[in-house]
Amino acid sequence: MMARSSSSDQFAVGAKAHDSYLKGPAGRLHLEDGGAGGLPVVFIPSLAGTIRQWQSQADHLRRDRRAIIVELRGHGRSDPPQDGDYSLPAMANDVDAVVTALAVRRFILVGHCGV
Repeated sequence: MMARSSSSDQFAVGAKAHDSYLKGPAGRLHLEDGGAGGLPVVFIPSLAGTIRQWQSQADHLRRDRRAIIVELRGHGRSDPPQDGDYSLPAMANDVDAVVTALAVRRFILVGHCGV
């Protein structure tokens, strides 16, 4: 399942973010999670993007809310899918797997397209 930092204050207000991995539909997914309070914000980098695309925005928001950045299948440190499925519905399933595993029921989704 998910590997987490053992720090007891990992979700304290202004808490430093930590890297973790969880099992997604097509392999291991890498994410960065930190902060607390408010409605959580989930960031999705663009195709071929990594956590670094949203790092500054997430760090700013983590002062008073939880912010999660997800690297989708085959991006950054997430595993590539063995079946080669990079379809948008497959990547939506990655996001669903992350928010389900983190028990995040309501959130703001932020993403962008490089097209």
